Amino acid sequence: MNLLPKRKDKRVAFWQWFEANDQLYYELPDDKIEKLFYQLDKKIRKVNQDLSWEFSGELIDGKRKFVVSADGIVESFGDVIDLVQAAPALPHFDIVPFRQASDSEVSVESNGLRLTMDDIFYSHEVGAETKLIHLDLYIKGLTAENEEEYISLAFVLLDTAIGEYNVGMHIGEIGFGRYKYNRGVKPLDKLKELFKETENAAH
Repeated sequence: MNLLPKRKDKRVAFWQWFEANDQLYYELPDDKIEKLFYQLDKKIRKVNQDLSWEFSGELIDGKRKFVVSADGIVESFGDVIDLVQAAPALPHFDIVPFRQASDSEVSVESNGLRLTMDDIFYSHEVGAETKLIHLDLYIKGLTAENEEEYISLAFVLLDTAIGEYNVGMHIGEIGFGRYKYNRGVKPLDKLKELFKETENAAH
């Protein structure tokens, strides 16, 4: 006979904790934000170390958007989906799996470096067998010195262009280079149009 107590499901434990504190996360008082975000980060990583999250700064239809992300790590996509599906009804929150595509003007910054959609261009080819979209991204101002940070920022904008799930599941190899008025390339915000065309062709 197994007399050991059953361990609580990590997803259930997370949502029980969050539900008990959801009013604080809805209000996000200025004097408690740092502590609240630290606690949330610690709790969600108990479900999966790769998981991350985002809150909308402004309320949307009286709700705060709560995005659960895998930071593009495909192996953890299943845990994102499972955690969101396990969420209880939370009237103050809209729980969303993965960073979603957005048409809003977005800029991202790191250590004084800043990128927008207008700074990145792409060319592509579609794998004959895999049907994955292989990209070459050309970034204004890319150098050997800033390459690591610019590429990290470019991935964030790629998620913004077509969504984290699509980047993880439908984009293949990605190459990076400096933009030098390359012929035949298109602005990154046009990538969503290619993606729709590819989807339609697959049906």
